[in-house]
Amino acid sequence: MMRIKQNSGFTLLEVLVAVLLFSFVFLLFGAFFINSFTISTKQDSEVVAINLARQIAEQWKIGNECVNTGLDPNLITCKEQKINNRDYYPVVFLQDYPPIKLITVNIYSSSERISSNLLSTITLAED
Repeated sequence: MMRIKQNSGFTLLEVLVAVLLFSFVFLLFGAFFINSFTISTKQDSEVVAINLARQIAEQWKIGNECVNTGLDPNLITCKEQKINNRDYYPVVFLQDYPPIKLITVNIYSSSERISSNLLSTITLAED
């Protein structure tokens, strides 16, 4: 009489393959989430820079709250702004083309002591 072999459970090889596949998928999702968090942080800084540049351009139109550096009469630096634990350094550059003034606002941010230009925006203001 032949015995019928009953297989119950998984072999060691099947378990190892399943663990390997699970680990691979987990690493892919982990890399995806880390990358999306980095992109989100960068975009947050850019949105803050856009809003700050608009605010400074509007302030410049109604009254100057920035300080001239003395080196160039058209180059004006504004006080640094700390938003979301990050420092933003706005710099305003004026170009006079009567009857309008061209206002260029550059927003710099220092992250780990590296300065980068986050945004440049141009606004027209009438005299």
